[in-house]
Parts: sequence; C-alpha cells; structure tokens
Amino acid sequence: MVEETNQVMGDRLKDIEMYNRIKLILIDFLRGYPAYKYYGIFETYFKPEIVNEILEQLRQDEIIKLWKLNIEGKEVIGYSLTGKGAQLASSLRTKKRIDIGIILVAMSVVIGLAHYLLAYAQFPIF
Repeated sequence: MVEETNQVMGDRLKDIEMYNRIKLILIDFLRGYPAYKYYGIFETYFKPEIVNEILEQLRQDEIIKLWKLNIEGKEVIGYSLTGKGAQLASSLRTKKRIDIGIILVAMSVVIGLAHYLLAYAQFPIF
C-alpha cells in the first residue's frame, strides 16, 4: 500500500507547497529580468529558519544570484534571476499558458458540438 504524502520525491524541497511558492516567485521575477534586484520576497513567503537554505540551494543550482544590498542604511540579501533561472521561470509560465489554451480549445469544441446538435434538433426526424 502506498502512503499518501506531500513530499517532493527526489528533491531537497520539503513539500509541494514550498515548490509552488518558489515557482510563483520565480515567475514573478521574470518581470524585472535582467535588471531588477529583489529583496525580502522569500522572507515574506517562508519561515526565517529556512529562507537561507532555499536561497543557498537556488544559488548553487544557478537559478538566482545573491547580492548584498544597502537599503536605508541596513544591509539585506538581494537576489536576481540568472539566465538559467529566467529559462526555468519562463518554462513554468509557458506550461500554465498551455493548460489554459487546452481548456479554451475544449470549451470551443463543446460549444460547437452543442450548437450543431441544437441546430440538428430543429429538423423533424420523421
């Protein structure tokens, strides 16, 4: 019997929720690629205990670059997408568009079929 779990198999991420949050953040970073440097976003989405672990893993995988930023006299960790990170985020975003496209095509087919059947029903069968 297979036990239900929310673990991401074969990865170092803790669960699916964490993966989905990282995916949304990376897609959001595409808006500012390559010029923008962000800070405080991962800290907003994740507990302080695991933020550094996530940032370090993304840096090691060359998804993001880490920067030291001076914001209002306070030093913070900033991050920006690398070229590899932009490709990954773009592919995640494209998957979402494809899913929406498939749904729209399916809806068009259903509407067309319903229209055809209703038009056919106007003629007497006998």
